[in-house]
Order: sequence, then C-alpha cells, then structure tokens
Amino acid sequence: MRGLCRLVLQRHGAISNTFDGWINSMKQSIHQLVALPLAMASALLLGACAHQSDAVPAGPNKSAVHAAWPTQQCSFSTQVDDWPSITAGLAAAAVAPQFSVVRLQAEGVKSAPDIMARVLDLGQVQVRSAQANASISRVGIPNRLPEAWSRSSGDAAKDEAQRISNRLNGSGYFGDKVDLRFRFPAWEYAFALTDTSDADCARRSLVFFNAAGQLIHTVTLANTSHEADFDALVQDFRHADQSVPAKLEPVQALDAQAASVPDAQVDLKAYHEAWNAIDDVHQFNRVLRDFKLKREQSVRLGPTDKARALAPAAVEELLRSAVKEAIPIMVFVSNGAVIQVHGDTIHNVRAVGDWLIVDDPDSYITINRAAVHSAWAIERAGVYSVDVFDGQAQLIASFFGVRSKDNPEPAPWINLVKRLPAQ
Repeated sequence: MRGLCRLVLQRHGAISNTFDGWINSMKQSIHQLVALPLAMASALLLGACAHQSDAVPAGPNKSAVHAAWPTQQCSFSTQVDDWPSITAGLAAAAVAPQFSVVRLQAEGVKSAPDIMARVLDLGQVQVRSAQANASISRVGIPNRLPEAWSRSSGDAAKDEAQRISNRLNGSGYFGDKVDLRFRFPAWEYAFALTDTSDADCARRSLVFFNAAGQLIHTVTLANTSHEADFDALVQDFRHADQSVPAKLEPVQALDAQAASVPDAQVDLKAYHEAWNAIDDVHQFNRVLRDFKLKREQSVRLGPTDKARALAPAAVEELLRSAVKEAIPIMVFVSNGAVIQVHGDTIHNVRAVGDWLIVDDPDSYITINRAAVHSAWAIERAGVYSVDVFDGQAQLIASFFGVRSKDNPEPAPWINLVKRLPAQ
C-alpha cells in the first residue's frame, strides 16, 4: 500500500491530500467522459494514503486531530486530512478494498432532498461543502423545520406549496452549527462510502457530486450511534444501476446569472437610488434582477459610500480581528449546489502557504488568499458585510456579523468592517 501511496502522492504532491487542491488539479479533466471515475478513484486513493503518515506531504489541511466525540463503541476524530477518504466511486473500490461503495439515487430534486431529510435521523454528523477556493466543515446535529411549517392551513394549494418548499429545504438545516441552503437540481450523483480501515470503527459517509463529477457535499457520521439508521438509508436509496455513471455534463459558473448589460449601460443614478431605498438586505437580490447585474458588478458599481474596495490582506485581518475581539461572524461558501453557513465565534486562525485556515474543535474553514482578486466592504439597509471575489469575478466567500432579534447589527462587527484596510 505504501508503494501505491508514493505513486499517488507523486501525482498530487504539489497540492497535498486536500479537497481544495484536488479539485483544482482535476478541473481540467472532469469534462472528459472518464473523469468521474478517475476523479473519484484519485480522491479515494489519496484518502487511503492519508493513513500512511510517512507518505503524506505537508499541506494547508495538514492539521492536528480535531476534538473527538463520544460514541457507543469508539470515538472518531475529525482530521481534515481524511477529507479525500470520504470521496469515492465504484471504480476506486476495486483498487482500495477497505472501502465499500454503494451508488445511491440522487438525480437532482428526484431523490436528493429525501436523502438529506433522512440525514436528520443520523444524529451528530460532520458536513462539508467546498469550492475551489473555500470550504466549510462543521460538526453538529442539524435542526428540523418547525412543526408549524407542516401543519394544514385548510387551503390545499397553499399546503402543497409549503410541502414542496419544505422538501426543497431538506426538511431542516436552518441555523445552529449545520446551516445549509440547497440547490438540489445540481445534485446529480450520490454514493454511500464505508471506510473499514479501522475494523472496530467503520467510517460511514454520504458523498454527492454534480453532473460534471465535481464533489460538492459530504455528510459523515460523527459517531457510531446511528449506524443502523445510516445503513437503512443506504438500502432505501440504493440505485438499481451500480455501475460508474458515464454521462458528464459541463458545469455552469457558480454565479450563473450573466450580466446582460455592460457597465457603461447601467443607469447608475437609478441603481444607486434603488440600493439606498431598500430597508431589508434580502431585498438586494431583487435590485440585482431589476438591473441585470452580477454580484461582483453590483458592488463595483455601487454607491461609493456603500461599497468600499479593500486590500486583499483585509480578509486575513478580518479573521484575526474576529478571533482577538471574540466577534461572532457568519461565513458563507457556495459551490452552486449548496451554500454552507458558519455562524459563530472563531478561535484559531493560521496561514499555511496560500491558505487561511480557521481550525477550531467543531469547525474548519479554508480560504485561498492567493485567489483573492478583489474584496469589498458593503453596507446595505444598515447591514455590513464583506464580499471576496476571485479573478473571474466569482464569489469566494461572504462575511457578515451574527445578528439576532435583540442585536440586529452588532457594533463590534460594524467597527471591524469600517477599519479594514482599503485598496
């Protein structure tokens, strides 16, 4: 196995054994017919190599073992080096027999929402969503939707609309540690992976890919308490076709809304008036639609007293200041299939190579600072935020203060944003 690991790591050594680097190395090949099984096999082998300590090179996700959670039989620790070990395909299972892989039904809204609804029965889980330049991983017990959302209103049409809405929200996942927003049409492939490298503590994961074979989301049991529920889920959603999917489709950009007007044709006076007129930050999406603007374009053309260009170094200063001053922050990361939200205080920030890493006991956030092309401090309807974009004007991450009913916009967060260094 060590010889195989050395061979694999020679291929991937420059990026270490992390999802973030792996997705960059694979993005040129995922549009080829063979890309899905190869990408899965590559990731799986890297995960297997993660257990060969002398074969694993140092990298941005090479961290100490995170906190362990008690279980009925043993304890699992969340070590980010294990991230690739929960990405696999049927082709890879033959190469690494300690992994058992079952293809599940997903096919967008057909089954993926129902799988995630069943995840609510699995107790404490580790969830991770990522794109090429950012990721969030958290451990917690997902919330269910309020019971009132499922009660009959007496209006059949209204009740059916609510049922559909509940299903497309995965029947939960709002707030607390596991906070997710789903775009299920992009969830094309699903697999259940069992890693039996440790015979006494098999590691069970659900792995989701988009139509191009790009890994978008994983769910891993944090302990052994719900193994029977996991196994039942796998049997209930087992795909009739257990072969490797061959059809791959191109992936649209994360910001799928194309700007239909160039900058010069935007009515800036009307746009600024619309910006200043909103009284709820969520109304800004309507403004974007009305003026047919992309996210990066919208802040770049925004009122100068509402959108301020920041130095790329502002991202690191934001994170380190949040730690030093114990300011809770919200971090949003999207990959076009799921938005994962971290809303909490952060405690440990370190820089490793190009990466900024938040390394806490129950959460792990990565930001590729080398990919930051522009950053903006933004104020909309009294809500302050920071948006970070790459060189293709794609959103890497968004940062907000943690708001509550009693504290709608915390002063410490506002002060932090206002003093971030300008471009």
